[in-house]
Amino acid sequence: MTADDGAPEVRERTIGEYLEAVASAAPTPGGGSVGGVVAALAAALGEMVGNLTKPGPDGLRPDALETALVRLAALRSDAASLGTADEQAYASYRLAASLPKSSEEEKAVRTAAIQDALRTATEVPLALAVCCAEMLAELVIVAELGNRHALSDALLGSLLAKAAGEGALINVRGNAGMITDAAFAQRATDAAKEIERTLADRRDAVVNAARR
Repeated sequence: MTADDGAPEVRERTIGEYLEAVASAAPTPGGGSVGGVVAALAAALGEMVGNLTKPGPDGLRPDALETALVRLAALRSDAASLGTADEQAYASYRLAASLPKSSEEEKAVRTAAIQDALRTATEVPLALAVCCAEMLAELVIVAELGNRHALSDALLGSLLAKAAGEGALINVRGNAGMITDAAFAQRATDAAKEIERTLADRRDAVVNAARR
């Protein structure tokens, strides 16, 4: 599979290929894409801790842990997809910015296209930040019920999820600041503020749960 700009989906690249692409002079994959990958790794670490947890005497793991594992798998997939979506959003912005602007009509079309692209470039990282916050909620359960010997992995996963979420919010605020629709921009920045608090609270909850 490929993204709309011809780049392969994040999950389809080897780690080596992806690192080389990030390190190159090309603007994508950039921070938004990397945030999606980091968030996916955070979820994967939580899944690992859960999967390392031995069943109880009844041959089962706690229902809450099993549910958390299902949710983390879905969030891992979402995060990777949002990493690709971020690259696509930037490609759309560059395409809009390259539109002709010789006449007033062309300028109007170009401006509208740029604003549409900026909306998407704000919505995608906002969705990633929400994804990270949801991930942290599941990691609390993993830290509470998962294998004690792998709690350091749950803690690292929560740190990565928080960092990826906070990184996404940097992009939300930066892109929202260029949007002329004041109401849309305000909603995005208000949401970012609330999500930022949630990320911090849930990361703290994971740390506290791991102290058992």
